[in-house]
Amino acid sequence: MPTWSDAWDERARPDSTPFVITDRLRLTYGDLRDAVGRSASWLDSHGISDDEVVVGITGDLVELCRLSLSVLLAGYCFVPLDPSATTGELSSALERLKVGVIVADHEVIERIGDGHSARQVVPVTSARGTSIADRWLPGRARRTRANRTPRR
Repeated sequence: MPTWSDAWDERARPDSTPFVITDRLRLTYGDLRDAVGRSASWLDSHGISDDEVVVGITGDLVELCRLSLSVLLAGYCFVPLDPSATTGELSSALERLKVGVIVADHEVIERIGDGHSARQVVPVTSARGTSIADRWLPGRARRTRANRTPRR
């Protein structure tokens, strides 16, 4: 069965081809490939296992798009949750998932507190305004589930 990364490779464009253009962001295919490498390296270095999910809870649709694509293309499972959901709804959803990492807006992190099993909780943007994709560790080569050494 084809994976996300297989589909991506089939449709790969030159690195300078725009992937997303908004008033705040111009993201090329090359930028997304770099973000995939950084996200895979970051997730691997934090011990996220293949049976855990990365949860994104943000109202910033550009960051949600960049986060979800880079996590999925890196070979991990991504679950978006609605930041406008009540604290109880978010807690209930997080209880039902095997969460490795939560990436969320600052106010959501404050609301959910420690009511989850995630090993890592990361704000979408830092206090200095840099995004999670920009803070991920520098990527080596693009690493996907297909070319990653499986954990035993």
